[in-house]
Amino acid sequence: AVVSTQSTGGRPDLTVSPEEADALASLDEVLLDGLSGSRSSTLTSLSSLSSKRTVSFSDNKEVIPPVPTSSPPGSDPEDGDDGGGLESSFTITRNEGKAAQLQVQENYIKNVVAKYLAVSLQDVDALKDGVLLCQLLNVMRKNTIRMVHVPQGGEPLSTLKASRNLGGFISFAQLQFGRESISLPDLQAGSVPVIYELLKRLTAKFPLSSDA
Repeated sequence: AVVSTQSTGGRPDLTVSPEEADALASLDEVLLDGLSGSRSSTLTSLSSLSSKRTVSFSDNKEVIPPVPTSSPPGSDPEDGDDGGGLESSFTITRNEGKAAQLQVQENYIKNVVAKYLAVSLQDVDALKDGVLLCQLLNVMRKNTIRMVHVPQGGEPLSTLKASRNLGGFISFAQLQFGRESISLPDLQAGSVPVIYELLKRLTAKFPLSSDA
């Protein structure tokens, strides 16, 4: 059998056999599949290009590093240290330094009393009544304090008599070094730094070997 195909105008355009028609039909399907695959491939390529463009754009963006949120060492509450540990350590060290300094000053005072009066001073508080301080002045300079009130019958001195002893000591110190801020309450309280400073200056001016 012969198959006749007509053109758009109705005139026979090509005469083919059934086998040739089947072959043409198969060719049409192949061409259609090819066109469909080509279109899909083209869309895939366009999608790939779009994706690459997006990636490229992303790669070219300026990336701003995130701000660190971690706290500096010693300030993180989770560490159990709010920064006060360093301050506490400094305070302890400072207090230890003050204690050591006071101990040195106490030892100096005890050595002066032992050297000038041959008395073993157990506690600096024993100077609060002014007896030993006045006796020290009399050794440094004879008859400096003419009236020294001393305890009687094992009883401690009254506040009045102790104040007179300390007042005589202060008056002599002020005559030697000027009217400085030497207060009676400091001596009554047995202030180690005040007594240390006064004895240090007095022993420098009136060494034990002096006959003045």
